[in-house]
Amino acid sequence: VVLDEREQRRIPALFVCFTHQLEAQRNGGDVKWIESPDGKNVREFGISTVQAAQGKNSSTFFSQLPDELVMPASHSQHVVQIPSTGMVTYSNDVSRAQAIAYDNSNLWTIQNHPEVLASTLTSILMLRHETIGEEMNQAGEKLADRHFRAGSVEALRDRIVGSVDVIKETRESVFRAFQAQVVDCLRRSK
Repeated sequence: VVLDEREQRRIPALFVCFTHQLEAQRNGGDVKWIESPDGKNVREFGISTVQAAQGKNSSTFFSQLPDELVMPASHSQHVVQIPSTGMVTYSNDVSRAQAIAYDNSNLWTIQNHPEVLASTLTSILMLRHETIGEEMNQAGEKLADRHFRAGSVEALRDRIVGSVDVIKETRESVFRAFQAQVVDCLRRSK
């Protein structure tokens, strides 16, 4: 009911991770487990780089962002069937639908986590290093950080720490663009 009211009133919203998947399903899309080449369920974890897709520039929100975004990732499911009401705006080799625009309703969704600080991701990595190390070994080609297929948690931590500035730039770009959408919506509603 809340989501229907948000849509009806065209209140701008940016959904992240699970709500990205939930909104896709709510609009007729489909979500599945990320699978390794040998069919095991795996997690995209670490630093994910996504590239602009064809629909990026037709989105009022995503058109304000760079063509490449670098942000923390931590998920084991992804959108595999794009809703007819959505347009893919960013993708990578793990998931074709890393971001979706539903511009007709002022809704934009992102699979990864622009809101997460690199320090938070590093803390998660250190708390879950054994599990994540095992997932890295199993993930093979489906892991966000391909450089660390051998399971080097320390190398992944170093990559995260080395990406602090670019993660911050992505987060600030996303939030500036969203803020502009909210301000624009408020102006139009007066």
